[in-house]
Amino acid sequence: MNRSSAFLAAALLLATPGSAFAAEKAKAPFEVIVSSPEGAPVIDADVAISSATTVVPYSFAGKTDAAGKCTGELVEFKGLYSIKVVKEGYKEFTQDLDFETTKFKKGELATIKVSLPKIPAADYYNAGAKDINSGNFAAAQANFEKATAADPLLAIAHSALAQAHMAQADPAWLQKKKAEGALDAGLDLAAESKRHAEAALVSADAALALSPDDVAALNGRFEALSVLGRTAEAEAALAVLAEKVRTPATAVLLYNAGAQASNSKDPDKAKLIETSRRYFRLALDINPNLYQAHNGLAELAIREEKFEDAVTELSKVVELSPRNFKAYERRIEVLKKIGDKDRVAAAEQELAKLKAGG
Repeated sequence: MNRSSAFLAAALLLATPGSAFAAEKAKAPFEVIVSSPEGAPVIDADVAISSATTVVPYSFAGKTDAAGKCTGELVEFKGLYSIKVVKEGYKEFTQDLDFETTKFKKGELATIKVSLPKIPAADYYNAGAKDINSGNFAAAQANFEKATAADPLLAIAHSALAQAHMAQADPAWLQKKKAEGALDAGLDLAAESKRHAEAALVSADAALALSPDDVAALNGRFEALSVLGRTAEAEAALAVLAEKVRTPATAVLLYNAGAQASNSKDPDKAKLIETSRRYFRLALDINPNLYQAHNGLAELAIREEKFEDAVTELSKVVELSPRNFKAYERRIEVLKKIGDKDRVAAAEQELAKLKAGG
């Protein structure tokens, strides 16, 4: 006798194909067929069916085979059962099955069809974004890796993965996690930092191959190369960033690069000063209000004993940051080196008035 019965569920159908089982065979046999929305079998999915309403509490667990199928036997075709299908990378499926409404006969085969869609890359990406915003960088890394696996062409996921790695390449963060016991006590932090920086570089390059103007990837590439000590490549990456991403954040990166060059132990002092000055000017070209860059130019001028240039830059600092007492004091020091008593007196009077609240 041919008949079928269906549950009104988004992705599940129960039916009998028409064949009956002899009395000596299984009384309530079932098969679960798991496939993708496109109809491809989902292999090695975990299938669990349970019921607390049967005479004896029922529980079944199995895996789908190469055809996406898993078979078993229920206690009886009565009562309420629950089915759960799970596979890594796919959305979890759960459904209650009420056999009271199906009228299956003993020995008939119940076919349960489950459509199991893959988890979209966007879902993994969004989860990773929440993780990184909460400071859980390892979890963010895992989610962004899943996002890139789900959609290798999603540039933003590769870029975000680079950010997650760079967050974990930070020596201060690594030291903190080690002190908290989150990292192995014997872990070589320098090697771990390098490992994450290398992974960040791979991810940043993957993002840039898909989206050459990806801001975060450009920044990640520069930061990774800097951590790895690949100075020439880092400078080239920063130049690209300065050209393509003219934002205040990029100006800060350029300022930091100038400060780093200024503090370098390289014996070629003239080269260091020129490199540092170039970065400070590039920073100001993007953000003229970055007073720290003017202060950096002033310090370079002092090293070269170009005191009038230093006074000019320090005056710009106090113009942009009116309560920067250190800049006022530094300008007074430079004016004293010049020997201009009148300007020294005027600058001291100006500072005194400022400190008095004038």
